[in-house]
Amino acid sequence: MQLQLQHSKPGTRPSALSIDKGYLANIVKRLSFPRVYGTAGNAKAETLVADEFLRMFGACDRVGNTRNVCFGWPAEARILIGAHFDSVPNTPGADDNASAVAVMLAVARTLGLRRDVMYVAFNAEECDLAGSREFVNEMSGELKVLEQVHVLEMVGYRDRRPNSQKNPLPMIQAPTIGDFLAVVANK
Repeated sequence: MQLQLQHSKPGTRPSALSIDKGYLANIVKRLSFPRVYGTAGNAKAETLVADEFLRMFGACDRVGNTRNVCFGWPAEARILIGAHFDSVPNTPGADDNASAVAVMLAVARTLGLRRDVMYVAFNAEECDLAGSREFVNEMSGELKVLEQVHVLEMVGYRDRRPNSQKNPLPMIQAPTIGDFLAVVANK
């Protein structure tokens, strides 16, 4: 799989990253179990994500009461890449959101140790975005040079049948066939 990575410095060219599909599949498989915030499954998922950061970088942090799992140098990070590891009740959460956690970890693994990139595996996002809200409240003062934030959500789903995609945000127009990638951004 090839991803195009855009650099934020003017005059630099995008470069391709080679992502290991086997690694992506392995992470999704290992995270595909109910991970509702506050349950034993959620604690197991937290440990799995933390262990991946520890294997890659030898360190990670848990931030806040929601226990977001983070790696990076907030004061030097220009780019933040995140995904949430909790799931809704009674689902294995393979697409929502093990798929995005797998992509985040695969990017971290591929880029290697970089002081300008910070990774955050948010928790309690299915509880009114509690993990990301807490992260912003606790860390915003430390993220002084942050230029880009990429939060990944449900990147592993494809279904070409009509009406296979339901849009939970009616203010944003989206196709009804689940075979697209959407990017939602602001300035």
